[in-house]
Amino acid sequence: MKKLFKSIGISISLILLSAVIMFAQAQGGESAKEKNIKDIATFGTLSTSKDVPEDLLKEVDNQVVTAIEELKRFRVQGLQNYRFASDNVEEFIKAIQGYRLEAGKNKTADQKFAGVSLTGDEFDKLMQAFLVAIPVVSNYSVSYTTSKKEKTNIIVKKCELKCDLTIKFIDVAGAKTIDPIKVSFDGEASKEDTAKGTAEKLVGAATGGETADFTEAEKAELFTQARSDAVGGMAGVITMKIRQHPFFQLKTKILDVNGADITIELGQDLGISPGDEFKVEIEENLGNTEFKKKTEVGYIRIHSVEEGASIGRLLWGSVQNGDPVIENALYGVYIDLKLGMATWNRTKEFKQAFKAGFDKDKVDEDFKDDSIMPSAQLSFGKEIGYQFKIEFDLGTVIPLEGKFYSFLGELGGRWTYYFGGIPLSFDIGLFGTVGGIYGKWTDDSTGTDVDAEVTGVAFGGKGELNLYYQIGANFKLGLGGGFRFTTDMNKDNLTYKVDGNDSKSSIPDNDEIKSNFTGAFANLTIQGRF
Repeated sequence: MKKLFKSIGISISLILLSAVIMFAQAQGGESAKEKNIKDIATFGTLSTSKDVPEDLLKEVDNQVVTAIEELKRFRVQGLQNYRFASDNVEEFIKAIQGYRLEAGKNKTADQKFAGVSLTGDEFDKLMQAFLVAIPVVSNYSVSYTTSKKEKTNIIVKKCELKCDLTIKFIDVAGAKTIDPIKVSFDGEASKEDTAKGTAEKLVGAATGGETADFTEAEKAELFTQARSDAVGGMAGVITMKIRQHPFFQLKTKILDVNGADITIELGQDLGISPGDEFKVEIEENLGNTEFKKKTEVGYIRIHSVEEGASIGRLLWGSVQNGDPVIENALYGVYIDLKLGMATWNRTKEFKQAFKAGFDKDKVDEDFKDDSIMPSAQLSFGKEIGYQFKIEFDLGTVIPLEGKFYSFLGELGGRWTYYFGGIPLSFDIGLFGTVGGIYGKWTDDSTGTDVDAEVTGVAFGGKGELNLYYQIGANFKLGLGGGFRFTTDMNKDNLTYKVDGNDSKSSIPDNDEIKSNFTGAFANLTIQGRF
């Protein structure tokens, strides 16, 4: 109930703040939204490479415009039908400078620059834009190759497409260029084709040759698929590149400080979402000089968003009303390296049954149960909104004895609580687990060398709790632990082979011959955020 009242309170606060902001805007003065929204004119994509298909350039046009529109911080003036003849923008900048000199004196004359012709009225409209974007495709290549599928008479035909995209920006008001955005993209597509009795085709394909010819229809089909693969996710990459560009980062201010909950101006109207992060930066004079330096005094993670305002958690620092805030765009992905101790239960009966895989010279009485061993894990995660994450863990428990290895693959989710004001957070995770063991050795105890191999798979889950200390925006140090439960790997589900032959029947009929990963674990964590 307390949490419900808090959520209602936050929503009411945001609505009231949005109303105050709208009222202030109505009274005059440029709002933070108006300062962050920029008029932009986007020209059609030009190519500095030969033989770039027109349909690929149009696909890139669509992706660029989609990326810019989705950000909600631009008013887009589409000029995709106009395309520069070269990526040299100096003629265009000279035309802008000439326009500034003659503005208001005479009717604007028709303009021509870099292969683009605009009427005077069209150029007048263009000059009202704050920015101009010119996408340029370069280093374009497409290849068609064949290969022979192993142990078959099937030829695999493949198309690979590679390309670079540079978006050049021109500041119309300042008649100057802005640092460009660069994106590399590639795609591929393949299909299988039976080699109908053509030995020459098979030989050529096996060596990566071109003797297995492509028909024009096959080329067109594979190129279309490769193009879609290459261009399909481009808009999302461009969007993030723009958000990370110093010229385009959202800049606003703190409206209210309520403990660790910080309200900033700007919200859904500028595309802000829960999980977005902002730096609080102030400028200070260097001594008695006119030079200034920027100092980061706080860091905010947004949890609630309305039309004109957002509330975030102050993760660390000390801030006050009016402090300037700047966007710090991240992809929301992270990688953890976890080192610690974990449970891998192997009963003494398990060791006795596979004696040569441990120590063939030991007598049965020398074998002991073991469980706690060193562990290592890599985790790959994606943040979803303010508090949730999905994660895949890939790890191993490292045996201190025996020629056995283990693997753990785990998929699940986490919920995070941010303390606020200090860079500490904790999260609770629940995961499904697939674990396995693999052992291989040579046994010469009978006087004849034989190769033995054991494999097993277990299923289960784990719960864990982690405490993190955040170091800047991109790193965390953590300490955590939990409990894992898995099914047993025993005679019913172990695979045992000797010299490649099934020897499961030679495993003694004993219920105590088993191995699993059930038990506690603890980790030290280093996390990188991107």
